[in-house]
Amino acid sequence: MSDTTIKKLEIFLLGLLGFSIFTSKAGINISVTILLMLFIYSLISNPSFRKKALSSPVTKISLIAYLIAVFSCVITPGNLHDIIHIARKSLFLVVFPYLIILFNSKQHKQSAITGLLFGLILSIFYGLYSLLQMKTTGLDLLRLESFLDVGRWAENLSYFLAFSIPFWFNLTNKKFKFALMTVIILSIVCLALTGSRGPWLATFIVVNLLLLSCYKQFFLKAFLVCLISLPIITTAFPTKFEGITNRVESIIDTKVDQSNTARLIMWEKAIAFTAYNWSESPAKVIFGLGESNYTEEFKIYISKKSPNVTNETAYFSFTEPHNAYLESLVKHGLLYELTFLSLLIYITFMLIRCKHQYKQAGICVISSFLIIGVFYSNQMVIQTYTVFFLLALCLPMLKETKSAEK
Repeated sequence: MSDTTIKKLEIFLLGLLGFSIFTSKAGINISVTILLMLFIYSLISNPSFRKKALSSPVTKISLIAYLIAVFSCVITPGNLHDIIHIARKSLFLVVFPYLIILFNSKQHKQSAITGLLFGLILSIFYGLYSLLQMKTTGLDLLRLESFLDVGRWAENLSYFLAFSIPFWFNLTNKKFKFALMTVIILSIVCLALTGSRGPWLATFIVVNLLLLSCYKQFFLKAFLVCLISLPIITTAFPTKFEGITNRVESIIDTKVDQSNTARLIMWEKAIAFTAYNWSESPAKVIFGLGESNYTEEFKIYISKKSPNVTNETAYFSFTEPHNAYLESLVKHGLLYELTFLSLLIYITFMLIRCKHQYKQAGICVISSFLIIGVFYSNQMVIQTYTVFFLLALCLPMLKETKSAEK
């Protein structure tokens, strides 16, 4: 396969991956699979590329995290189904270093961003069309979804806003800046209509901290606009505004809201289960229990220690604790989780010490990811590809991420 053919295929696949983030899980899986094949082919066939790719600390930490995830599953549960499941779910760690290398090329980066924006705009229009359909059928207007289900779409919208808002401040092209602001406003509207409180909270915290720390004048202007427009919005859309207000108030409700009380109970039981495993078999905590093995062992533990827990809340889940850190700890192990967080910490330091225009965008994406992880299990899901896709776009062009010529 010639270098020209590989380059054209890479550009197409990056555009497909960007487009699929808001439109198709199948598109993500297909594009990632072929990109991985190209990555492996380049590592094997091109010594110069292999040397540059594997010399990067990001590549090393990312691949080590992947290997730990897979081998931890071999050590503790030893279940073939779980091993295959984890090997597939954590592939984002393998493709991530390749994306970093590819995005040092202007053509590759443009294709990815164009695909991302086109897919987002299409999903917004489909979402707004769905809103009209929901209005006529009497469905809940505050659980708006698009091509993806409401939870995945809301999470991806949150990551996009964390990426695009700081990126917008660095734009010099006025036409593109206006167009991007239009997309940002539409994304905020769609995010509000999803009713997803985790992404709401993450976006609110990250964006406001960004504006207060770096763009105080813009924050004051935006605050005044919101203050003036609020009475108009409440008058024009009283039902929707009341629904959003109720959802916002429910974020801090830990007594009546069943979703919140269930989360607190699940976190408590997951922590107690981890402590129990540490006392009985530390290896289960260090290497995790695997996907299906965790569910089986957790059910046994609950039946012995808290048999009436399902009577306390109907929302109790035996498959996940609705917290990314606890889920990763019990399923994939302490060793993997520490390595994974080390990767994010290293990337954050890379971004902090550079003056690249993507610096703020990258830090905001990581911050949103970490905040959402408190409420959702988001470390090995399809949305994780969105985070690492955006981070690969954001990473500064330091020595370790210089373009690897093929």
